Amino acid sequence: MQILDDAYQTLLKTALSENRRVQKQMGKPLDNFNTLYNNTEMPFDDRTIHVRWVKLPTFVKEGKPNYYAVCIADLPFWRKGELQGIYRQAVECFDNTCVDSYTIFLYGRLYGHIDRVQNTPMRRYKTFVQNTDNPSKENMFRMYSFIERFLVKRVQIMTRGGVVFGSIADDVKRLNELTGFLKVLQNDDMLKCEVVV
Repeated sequence: MQILDDAYQTLLKTALSENRRVQKQMGKPLDNFNTLYNNTEMPFDDRTIHVRWVKLPTFVKEGKPNYYAVCIADLPFWRKGELQGIYRQAVECFDNTCVDSYTIFLYGRLYGHIDRVQNTPMRRYKTFVQNTDNPSKENMFRMYSFIERFLVKRVQIMTRGGVVFGSIADDVKRLNELTGFLKVLQNDDMLKCEVVV
């Protein structure tokens, strides 16, 4: 789906840019940029699941960056009993080295009864379900908004003790700029802005 590919490319450019900033901050090169993203298709029962993921750096701990992995999965349709299988295949796709958290954004039409408790997949499978087989810009805005809120909460947790300094202050500054960029992505007029890599 073109709109998901475009969102993936935007997040990929952002992740590479952020990792270069972390590299400068640490004063040493990162091991391998190829472990920061992937785009793959796999068989899933009688369908194909398309999984795209990127790792956004959060905080540097003990000389290594920690990551928040954003995983975009789509398939033509899915059934409620298949959520665990979708989750398992999506998680197996991404490199979980130094990943301290992740979210799977699932796009595809749910066949069957829609559970009124929408947060159940989020709590149990860390999966944000967008029940559509035709994603729109509004779905992308929701995804960017979710990522932005997650990173804002991470910054608040790290800074709740008061004054921060050193590498934590550098990480907080970088993450605040990233959340500002994600807010820009939520604005329809600014959706096509370029990310400097």
